[in-house]
Amino acid sequence: QNALKNEDLKTIKRSAHTLKSSGASLGAMHFSNLCLSLEKKLEKCEKQKITLNTIQDEVSTDLKIINEAFNLVRSHLLEYQLDLK
Repeated sequence: QNALKNEDLKTIKRSAHTLKSSGASLGAMHFSNLCLSLEKKLEKCEKQKITLNTIQDEVSTDLKIINEAFNLVRSHLLEYQLDLK
């Protein structure tokens, strides 16, 4: 959220990339695909010289959806951890 407020497109894109890879490693493909979609959107913005401010509402919505998906993945991982005990 701080990167969004500061219009730091590179940090958001790097975070989306990292989360995409981490999600895929865990088998959380829906989460990973959401991150991939955001990463591609931000790459397109960079290439077309579109400022983050121009698509801030859209990116904010994407981040909320990604956060919800992350919380679901986290919940499943915690359940799995409890099952192992």
